[in-house]
Amino acid sequence: MMQTVLSRYGECHVAVNGGEAVEAFRSALDSGERYHLICMDILTPEMDGREAVKQVRALEESRRILSLPAPRSS
Repeated sequence: MMQTVLSRYGECHVAVNGGEAVEAFRSALDSGERYHLICMDILTPEMDGREAVKQVRALEESRRILSLPAPRSS
């Protein structure tokens, strides 16, 4: 559903699990592209969304990419 809504505003990619999402992010960085928005499900198979976000943030940090502070969960 999100892909249908968001595709009106730009190209969308879908990952079936957290590991695939991290790899897509890494691949985009390596090719000089950057995602403008990542929507992550925390209940993804193989690697949950929280771990995937940690790995995405680690990639950003290692490449000195600034990002907004992560929202705090209650």
